[in-house]
Amino acid sequence: MKALAIIKYMFTAIGIAMLVVAFIWANITSDFISNAQHATGEVIELVRERSSSGSSSTSRSSYVYRPRVQFTSHKGEEIEFQSSVGSNPASFYKGEIVEVLYQETDPDNAQINSFSSLWFGPLLVSFIGGVFALIGGGMVLFFHLKAKQELYLRKHGSPIVTKLDSIVENTRITYNNRHPYQIFTQWQNPSTGKMHIFKSNNIWYDPSHYIKNNKITVFIDKNNPNKHLVDLSFLPELSK
Repeated sequence: MKALAIIKYMFTAIGIAMLVVAFIWANITSDFISNAQHATGEVIELVRERSSSGSSSTSRSSYVYRPRVQFTSHKGEEIEFQSSVGSNPASFYKGEIVEVLYQETDPDNAQINSFSSLWFGPLLVSFIGGVFALIGGGMVLFFHLKAKQELYLRKHGSPIVTKLDSIVENTRITYNNRHPYQIFTQWQNPSTGKMHIFKSNNIWYDPSHYIKNNKITVFIDKNNPNKHLVDLSFLPELSK
């Protein structure tokens, strides 16, 4: 499916982009810490704000508390700032003394010197980016290995004639309110006497009318018949 191909590359691209953003953000934070001035501040207020992930209800869990801090810069300026990171329950309490980091040229953009205040953003972005990259990259790798195996079976596999067992809808997959079809065939291995059931790739239309004499070719790995490819080349190609 073209849509699935778009999704796997989109997830991979989003994941990589977010990881790059997280890396840049982490470097900026590291430089900020290295060049920052240190000061002692006091939490003068806990500002309650609705969490972006909270519901419209007024439940306690839908709010976060961001500390508002006051400190005096080395130049004697009284500075107030509000942390960009909030939590519930609050990580600080009113009147708590905290260490503050700030740039001398931009004291209004100060930060509390704590792990969560400094690193929560880069870590969150890197985590989400990692999830996207793993999902997208895993899909890309899966389909690449599958295509490679199918190509190998077409070139080096042993073709066998199997008997049609059934044609079923694959209800695990839905696209545009439709399910694809899969062909199941059976074959008894003359060497072992064991019965094998083979399953085709997904087909986005009913293939029943195109199967003649209930016979379908399957390419198998001679050493492992479980590695197989049901030959669907007899079916007409679906228009794009």
